[in-house]
Amino acid sequence: MDNSAHFSKACLLFTFLLSLVTAVLHFENPNEVYLPVNNHYLYQLIKTSDPLAENNIKYMIQAIFDKHGVIYDKVNTPPLIKRLSFKVKNLYHKVKKCKGGKQLRKLIAEMKASTYDLKFTYKSDSPRKRKLQDDLEEERKRRRLTECELQSIKTEVNDLQQVNTVLCLQLERCKDGKKGKRGMAKVLKDEQGKEIHLSFEEQLDDDRCETDRALYIKDKFNVSRRAYHELAQSCSNLPKQSVISKRVKELNRHFNVKELSGKFEGVFQSIEERLAIKLKQIISDPLKQDIINDHKVKIKISGDGTRIGKRIHVLNFVFSIIGQQGCSGEKGSYLVGIIKVPEKYESLKEGLKDIIEEVNNLKEITVDDNIFQVEFYLGGDLKFLNLVMGIDGFSAKNSCLWCKCPAKERFNTEKQWSMSDTRFGARSLEEIIKFSKQKSNKFNCSHVPLFNIPTTHVVPDTLHLFLRIADQLIGHLLTELRKRDNLAATSITYSSDKCLNMAKFERFVQSLNIEWQFYVNKDSKRVCSRDFTGPEHWKIFSTINLADIIPGHPKLSLIIELWSNFIDLIMMLKGPLSHEEISEFQKKAKAEHQQFGNETERLLTSEKDSPEYGASVGRHMQQPVQSQAIVRVNNSMPYIKDYFGLALFVTLCCCLPFGIVALVKSNEVKTRVASGDQQGALEASASAKMWSYAGWTFGLIIYVIVTVLQIVLISNGYYDINNDYDYYSYE
Repeated sequence: MDNSAHFSKACLLFTFLLSLVTAVLHFENPNEVYLPVNNHYLYQLIKTSDPLAENNIKYMIQAIFDKHGVIYDKVNTPPLIKRLSFKVKNLYHKVKKCKGGKQLRKLIAEMKASTYDLKFTYKSDSPRKRKLQDDLEEERKRRRLTECELQSIKTEVNDLQQVNTVLCLQLERCKDGKKGKRGMAKVLKDEQGKEIHLSFEEQLDDDRCETDRALYIKDKFNVSRRAYHELAQSCSNLPKQSVISKRVKELNRHFNVKELSGKFEGVFQSIEERLAIKLKQIISDPLKQDIINDHKVKIKISGDGTRIGKRIHVLNFVFSIIGQQGCSGEKGSYLVGIIKVPEKYESLKEGLKDIIEEVNNLKEITVDDNIFQVEFYLGGDLKFLNLVMGIDGFSAKNSCLWCKCPAKERFNTEKQWSMSDTRFGARSLEEIIKFSKQKSNKFNCSHVPLFNIPTTHVVPDTLHLFLRIADQLIGHLLTELRKRDNLAATSITYSSDKCLNMAKFERFVQSLNIEWQFYVNKDSKRVCSRDFTGPEHWKIFSTINLADIIPGHPKLSLIIELWSNFIDLIMMLKGPLSHEEISEFQKKAKAEHQQFGNETERLLTSEKDSPEYGASVGRHMQQPVQSQAIVRVNNSMPYIKDYFGLALFVTLCCCLPFGIVALVKSNEVKTRVASGDQQGALEASASAKMWSYAGWTFGLIIYVIVTVLQIVLISNGYYDINNDYDYYSYE
């Protein structure tokens, strides 16, 4: 056997040993444990509580570990919670899909015969790299936030000084007045000539005034405690943070704020107490007596869920007095509860337990020997209303809260459905309670309503309907601008010099004092933009010139008519409507739907289905109205490449050890995408790419070296390609 054959075998042996060592180093993890769990045991845990709540997932893990003798505190729980949440969600949906007891018994039998390998790892003594990076990023965010607050504090100091100057001047003017029993008095007159008496105590505490003014400015501009503390240290004339905190505690004693009795965090005030205070003010004002005619007061309670950051869900609960000036706006809404709770039926039932009990029991209220009958109405966005009334979401067949119209018939304007008459398909509170107790969930009545408020007293929120349609119209406009600038939905770069039409719309929006622009998303690596708020929508619709934004469009006149008719419909809903105005609105809305609802799917663009903004206006009008005030068209995880093909090629043809690692990372991408871990999937994708290209490069180098050596051996006569036998050549 010649030197060439020995060298080839040595290369193959070296490659094989290197692959074994790399595979062992990569797969060996002494802390990784697989715990077999019976699927029927998981099902029993799901039945005891809400399976989709994170706290209940932790409870399930603790129960499983207690059963198998595993110490919970020594386990790395965050990835385990995500993995088990995904499993529980699938199991929960399988049980929900069972139609009848036969299918359920069959599924339970399969669960008893199968197990689930619960994979987890024990905590390491040294912190992980990702944890350190997350902590570092959080620290950077806090530092940037502090710098922004300190930067804006200069303007706040100027405002504080201006307010101080104005209040001091007003105080000096008032002190020039006559002295009464309670102190200095000044008589002023309003626009109607009515006298207004302003009085101040003789012993006025100047320090208290300074503290109250500083507290007012601090709360108005949302200045943090840390930023104000730094400012007070540098400005000697400002009250110290300790003085401000003491004053806050004094003011809080005047408000009866209670903590929730359930497991969710939050505070609330008694609706009855707040209502009594407001009724006293109404009784003392003769101009507001029409609000309490026949000693009956109408109260609308509303809830609105919001998110603080990515994980904190907060519900704001308010009430307003119908008929009072500004009752539909911010000034007429009185906050009675702030609860940290996700928008789910079971969570709302537990979080709003105290408020629900008070509302259902409050029938009348006594104020100054006057007895008033209380009549409650319910408001909020459509998602909140469906949840508290026990109706399924908008993907259900009968998702309408007021009638039993199926989704397929919702857009048939020839049929009429009533919101109050049960003979024409209207729902009722008694019917929802009756159907919710049946296993079939007839007409999608899945839960008992939380409030004993009839459906005729549930007020639909026109603001969210306006936002839904406005989002779709502006979304199609942005799609048309992308098409004109040849910018695909998957583009990863944006330049205002190249995308002239998009830049024109961007300048138009910014001219309305709206901070808005196109940007490249860090996660999806695609060009996108944020959604507009309600007031921003109104500014755009009232000032936009479509002929200037999309000139030369073949259906420009039709688009302008669509936008203008939509604004006319919204203007008709600004004030109270008479019966004639309601009939006129119905006719105009029906004509609008018949004209534009059946338009071709190429109304604004020639694309049949835009991958980013969905189908055309006609299709969007046939979709159920979403519950969020700002509708996001695509909330799913962006596509993440797993490099499986490249990893497989490297394994078979280039370098076995590097290819094995690349295949493992490629499979990890799919696993993390399935579990919803986008950050982990991106890291695994980058790792799979790195190992694939490293293996391809290493294999190419090995092939080049072997080829060069073969050529050298042949040229020096050590290997004869014309002889079938191997031999050594000696001189």
